[in-house]
Amino acid sequence: MIAERTPLYRRPRADRSRIFGDVWVGNLEAAENCYNQPGWTVIDVREDERTPRARNVVQAPLLGWDGPNTPAASPARLERACAAIDAALAAGNRVMVHCWMGRERSPLAVVHWLMTRHGMHINSAYDLLKNQRRWVLDRREWLWAKPQMGFAK
Repeated sequence: MIAERTPLYRRPRADRSRIFGDVWVGNLEAAENCYNQPGWTVIDVREDERTPRARNVVQAPLLGWDGPNTPAASPARLERACAAIDAALAAGNRVMVHCWMGRERSPLAVVHWLMTRHGMHINSAYDLLKNQRRWVLDRREWLWAKPQMGFAK
């Protein structure tokens, strides 16, 4: 009998969750499935520029660095992601907000959108995301008062 081999690396499956209306959060694989698809806008909140230049992709890198190994999301970066969500919805599109795994950056962008556009408290916004996508990690510390990133004390 030949032993079955397990691959060392398995490409993650497309994983997306509808969060609020036509706003979705997903991983890179889910976003790739939406590239150039009619009716979709893909918002990439990763810091690197490796996203293919599909017609429907908006680059909105979320994080800057507040010192060695300390990520922070500035108000300007968060607002850029929120404005991209608003524009896509106004155009009648579904919105896929993604990062690598859909656990930290993309949920943070949607939390900020829910807070600023729908008046949700941060706890309620994270609860909503975690109910739809249980593996979301709460990264509110990336939002706390950091004057060097543009937040008031």
